Amino acid sequence: MDFFSRKRQSPRVPNRRVRVPNVARRQAWLTPGLLLALAVGCAEVTQEEPVSQRGLGGGNPTGSAGQGGTGVGQGGTGLLPSPSGGSGGGPAGSSGNAGTTSGSSSGGATGSGAQGGSGLGSSGSAGQAGTGADPGPQFPSGTELFREDFESEDVSRWNLAGGTWARTLDAETNSNVFSQSDDQPSDTLLAVAGDASWRDVSVEADFKVLAFNGSSSSYMAGICVRLTDAENFYLVGLRGDSNQHMGIRLFGDNNTTLSESEEFSGVENQWYRLRVDAIGSALSVFIDDELVLEQTDAEHPAGGIGLCTTRATAVFDNILVTAP
Repeated sequence: MDFFSRKRQSPRVPNRRVRVPNVARRQAWLTPGLLLALAVGCAEVTQEEPVSQRGLGGGNPTGSAGQGGTGVGQGGTGLLPSPSGGSGGGPAGSSGNAGTTSGSSSGGATGSGAQGGSGLGSSGSAGQAGTGADPGPQFPSGTELFREDFESEDVSRWNLAGGTWARTLDAETNSNVFSQSDDQPSDTLLAVAGDASWRDVSVEADFKVLAFNGSSSSYMAGICVRLTDAENFYLVGLRGDSNQHMGIRLFGDNNTTLSESEEFSGVENQWYRLRVDAIGSALSVFIDDELVLEQTDAEHPAGGIGLCTTRATAVFDNILVTAP
């Protein structure tokens, strides 16, 4: 309990009159020790001010300290794991400004206020993947990140989003493949694997389109790269248009075809070896080791892989993901 929270007790004196010769004697109880206690009590009250200390003379309060940081990295979401826990937050904010240092009391005396604290500024919100300088390779070139030939009955590494997927035997190659046999929905039908944190990758797959349900440049079958969820990725594959060109289609804020092959045209019921190199913002597409298409786009800087069809049936085999 501080000095001002105690009631001063009147001294107990005998019931008789006492002469007080002068005013100085009335103030004799203000000893140096009690004066020191008075100063300490004032200091304690000042320290209990909830925000920024106030001048002893009753001056204006000093500025408040900066707010503590709240931004943290967001964890990965969607169909894929993200062991890194998502991208980091932005840089910490600057420190709060010091408050004013003095203020005049209502009685006319000038009180010297304590200086305001320079608290830590608020940190930035969760940062999004940048489009600036290339952060460099994640893995040594040639490192194998993923392989699948569907010879094992266990296909639990694949997360399915729509469609009718099954491990079946292909009569032409006499090997097990992963087939998608539903050609009705206009949505993309996905089998997804890999890691949402992958940046630069080379993805290869054998694939064969069995049939398109109609003719449209948006009907496709192929492989996905930089996939973070069922709505954000690049789809590279054979299109169901009249020429059945290879195409790169962006799925994201706005779904759009980025480019199509000018010279290469595919056919149904034929196996192709498709390879997509995703390095930085560059996408390079190869059919049977021949470059057929190139495109630059920076909307999706990282993500896993997927097998995909849209209004088509197809089979896939021998998936391989390596560091380029």
